[in-house]
Amino acid sequence: MIKTVYVICAEKIICDDVSKSITAVDITDGFDAEKYPLLFQRFECLWTMSRSEGDEQRPDAKLKIVLNGKDLHTLKILADFQDKLRARAIVRLRQLVIPEPGILEVKFLLSEEIQASIEIEFRQRPGSLEVKGAEPIP
Repeated sequence: MIKTVYVICAEKIICDDVSKSITAVDITDGFDAEKYPLLFQRFECLWTMSRSEGDEQRPDAKLKIVLNGKDLHTLKILADFQDKLRARAIVRLRQLVIPEPGILEVKFLLSEEIQASIEIEFRQRPGSLEVKGAEPIP
């Protein structure tokens, strides 16, 4: 049975080719912004999985990004264990747009079943909206 060992979302994920160590730069676990839509130039996710002997080498894996219940992206992940019992998959998105504040769910799926997920809260920074020359409509 394939299992999730851990997942991380960050601005940048670096995997050293020699030592195989991982560095996550600017881990994304919450965000305050002055205005929306918010543009991330880079948004990367790492999914580390383990398997038992006899499990699939190349499972049907996907990453799904949902904001406030609305699908933003669904991406196929090219996961390959290469005859090992542990594998890493890194998904690199360029220009992820967060259209509004809310809860961003990053879901990691195997055969359409959620194996792991991360929730990231995107908030409107208090006092960041300033309206001049207008009155509220009752």
